[in-house]
Amino acid sequence: MENNTENMAPTQAAPEAAPKQGGNTIFKWLFLGLLGLFLIAGGIGVGMYMSDNKKQDEDKITPTVAIKRPSATVTQAAPSVAPTEAEEEEKTTESEQEQATAAIKAAFAAKFDKQPSEITIEISRYEPGFAQGGVSFAGEIAGGWFLAAEVGGTWVIADDGNGTITCEKIEPYNFPVSMVSECWSDASQEIIYR
Repeated sequence: MENNTENMAPTQAAPEAAPKQGGNTIFKWLFLGLLGLFLIAGGIGVGMYMSDNKKQDEDKITPTVAIKRPSATVTQAAPSVAPTEAEEEEKTTESEQEQATAAIKAAFAAKFDKQPSEITIEISRYEPGFAQGGVSFAGEIAGGWFLAAEVGGTWVIADDGNGTITCEKIEPYNFPVSMVSECWSDASQEIIYR
């Protein structure tokens, strides 16, 4: 056999393998599918948010009221001469409260040796014979609260201060529960709910 090495082609290297198209395609589709799901979920979330805000905006809308213009014929009612019972009672209560304010101011002036002009009284709750409110003195930064009761035509400061209401101080006056619902008992060292 003849050695024919000249005619033989040199050994060629195997061609490089082309990258697998199938593997990359799967990842591409998987990525696109996940991206699509996120976009759909985001769209649903935005839609729900906008829908919820629209409902809140609808709740804020105030209804419109039609104003009916009076007709050309106007009938005037005869003026009422006598005040109603409620108006009369309100006047009496206002008058009583003004008198109570002046009397309580005088009681504070006597208790703290002040001039009435140096004292500011504001009644926040008033029932005939009982008053609750705030007091402050000129030149002082803070004020305090007070409870006053009318005893025999004279207003008495039952309790005042910046802390708790003391049961032993208010008991003799029998304040309404609507005005004093709880107080501190020095004797039992506990809050008493009335």
